[in-house]
Amino acid sequence: MPIAKGIEEMVGHTEAVDLVLRAGGDFELLFTVKPNMLEAAKKACDLTVIGSVVEEGVWIELRGERHWLEPKGYEHTIVSCEANQNTTTAELGIGNHS
Repeated sequence: MPIAKGIEEMVGHTEAVDLVLRAGGDFELLFTVKPNMLEAAKKACDLTVIGSVVEEGVWIELRGERHWLEPKGYEHTIVSCEANQNTTTAELGIGNHS
């Protein structure tokens, strides 16, 4: 699985893998293809095969060791802010305010 240079050194390997799988804005990072369609998929787009579906659950191989991945969804970066029920979305900087 591709990990950007410098990320592993900053946060460690385990955290880097978690960031690649669950953070950021790359919605095309992971997908599955039926084995009989793999060659056609490779011709259609630039992709890197990082694994295969072999049994129930989600597993990943890291440096030759197999690890179970806890089911989690995509996580947006969370920024804390002070707001109350009277705070408008414009004050929070979200939504369309044209």
